[in-house]
Amino acid sequence: HEYDLDRLPTVTLVIPYLNETWAQISKTMGSVLANTPDALLDEILFIDDANDPGWQFHEVKAFNEFCSDQKKSFRYVAYSRQQVLVEIL
Repeated sequence: HEYDLDRLPTVTLVIPYLNETWAQISKTMGSVLANTPDALLDEILFIDDANDPGWQFHEVKAFNEFCSDQKKSFRYVAYSRQQVLVEIL
């Protein structure tokens, strides 16, 4: 199907994760960016759902480098304990 992208709303994609490897996250991101029209994707919000404390010293660095190379808006939110509820804004 072809859609009139000017008539569709933009979206924020929310990606929650817990102890995922950078390989898993980067494959998800590659797929999202390759298959989502730029005009529709406003930003990508990553939710760190209380990952292992060591995670921030490895994957976060790769995450920041990846985001700096893209032309999209990224946000990163980290929680110190697991959250059960996701707030829809």
